[in-house]
Amino acid sequence: MEISNVFKTSNRYNRIAYVALIIAGILHLILKHNLSDAITYFLIALCFDPFDQEIRWESRSFYQKLWLGVHITLVLTLALCIIF
Repeated sequence: MEISNVFKTSNRYNRIAYVALIIAGILHLILKHNLSDAITYFLIALCFDPFDQEIRWESRSFYQKLWLGVHITLVLTLALCIIF
């Protein structure tokens, strides 16, 4: 198996893990009203970058940067809701 095939397969698993963790975070937020667990799931989801990891941050398209920026902003907003 070539290295490029391994990255493509890995990217597919990263997307699945990312979506699963986002759904888990939303369910904890809406159904259980548990902000700390939701934040945990959202933060772990950021570890599984859903986009191509071979592309450097400077070379990524605008919508990818926007998506990840909105994601981290949501996490920080939820964290501030817990603190205050």
